[in-house]
Amino acid sequence: MQKRHLAATLAALALCAALGGCGDGQEAKETESGAEISVESSAISESSQDASPEPGAEEEEALSEEAAALFDAIQGWRFRLPAGSDGSVYLVVDAKGNFSGSYHEEDQADAGEGYAKGTLRLSEFEGKFTDVTQVTDCVYEVKVSDLTYLQTPGDVKTEGDVRYVYTEGYGIADAESLQIFLPGARIAKLPEKYAARIKSQQFTVSANGVTYTYVPAELPFCGMFNQETEECFTSQNGSGKNAIYMVNRGSFPGLQPQTQELNADGTYFYEDVPAGALYLVRNLCYRVPEGGYGSEDALVADAIAHFNKGEKASEFYAVKPSDQDTSVSVRFVNGYPSYLAGWSFGSNEDTRYNVARIVRIDNFVYVYGYSSSEYDDLMHGEAGTFFLSSLTFSADAKKISSASGENMTKKICAHVIAKGADFTKIYADEAVWVNSYDTELMEKYGLTEDDMYDDYAIVGLDGKYAEYELAEDCAIYVQYPEEGPFDELQGKAAFHKKLEAGTYDYLMMLLLDDNGKVVFMYEPFRP
Repeated sequence: MQKRHLAATLAALALCAALGGCGDGQEAKETESGAEISVESSAISESSQDASPEPGAEEEEALSEEAAALFDAIQGWRFRLPAGSDGSVYLVVDAKGNFSGSYHEEDQADAGEGYAKGTLRLSEFEGKFTDVTQVTDCVYEVKVSDLTYLQTPGDVKTEGDVRYVYTEGYGIADAESLQIFLPGARIAKLPEKYAARIKSQQFTVSANGVTYTYVPAELPFCGMFNQETEECFTSQNGSGKNAIYMVNRGSFPGLQPQTQELNADGTYFYEDVPAGALYLVRNLCYRVPEGGYGSEDALVADAIAHFNKGEKASEFYAVKPSDQDTSVSVRFVNGYPSYLAGWSFGSNEDTRYNVARIVRIDNFVYVYGYSSSEYDDLMHGEAGTFFLSSLTFSADAKKISSASGENMTKKICAHVIAKGADFTKIYADEAVWVNSYDTELMEKYGLTEDDMYDDYAIVGLDGKYAEYELAEDCAIYVQYPEEGPFDELQGKAAFHKKLEAGTYDYLMMLLLDDNGKVVFMYEPFRP
């Protein structure tokens, strides 16, 4: 029965999954397309940063506090701008504001006599960002200065049946200034053109004829925007320091912080445990090992070993981004492919069930999941599935812990309705959920096997509704929303609007604190 329950939990998580390309494969493809350019650009940047001034040379002007903070934050990030039909611009910045970059675009259709293999447009450039102005905590504006080219724009040569055309730096040549956005910038506050572009490029996934878009509240990478031409750069983190964290938008009541390890390189290991320790939640980030991973299973197995503090799982189930036979929903976090893994340890009463979501971004792997005891009926049920469906990335380290500090003393099953316009309150008619293996309740309510629908029955509804107040941070999860992913995290106002519409029979599980206030609410999975 319990093995079936774990499989059912994975199946429910699989329904949560949004189909995307393989994380490792996607990154490999992008790196391969610009590998040669990227290496040269990085070499230019490093040589600029490490070069010592010649004797007698004038000392560089000291950086302002704003400039030093910005360049320290963005050094090591590789900015990329799609160019043409099959090209890219790459740009890196050092700690002094010197930048180097390259433009590479292949055009096989542009072929002719002497260049049958087509045309390759190239540009290698370097310059400096100056006059740094801080607009907000995560938004800066810089001037583009001293832009020079390693090859003269306009020069053309033919070699090996390829025509090489040297150009200006696409996306930056005509920029007097640029806006730079750091991780954590509020996307709603960014320029409309930039927000629209990254919405389609970074946060939209299409598969099996379904398109799903989820735009997070905060930017999970660095950005750069040419306001004059509306060119939009996004970045990959090639540095040795992590700058973003995978966090949960919904809190789970009863969790208290147990372990909080945030390392100097931004990797971390956090653990939250409730009273009684029947389950725990872990949120961690670690560096990709040297050499990377040879397969998706290797990535998942390594993530599980880190989650288990070094202990490997002999068997695990994994829903991978490459799987083609599952529903498109939330199998990605802010556009990044997510692996859903489940495994167990121990036997009989010592069995613990584990479920986690795993995301790789550049040089880092993020793992967020829970471990549940045989005797836990919260995380070891639908509530845990819901809890893993509302992950996002944030630049705020204060959000890594999932501990809410709220109490949880009672759990009830109820039919929920709305009365009036106050969305901070609901009205609930308490019911009883009877499982087929609960012989005492079956006998109490006079139920037989014929009364059970898929191993359960709902009894006790009498039309008497009591008023309940929702806690300020009450997380609400609803299945099959009109728009959005399976197991959707709802705000109180949005949920109240659904109740008022009266278009769905909302049977909900309510978790209450010692004052009778609702601190967590979810719609149980009903086949």
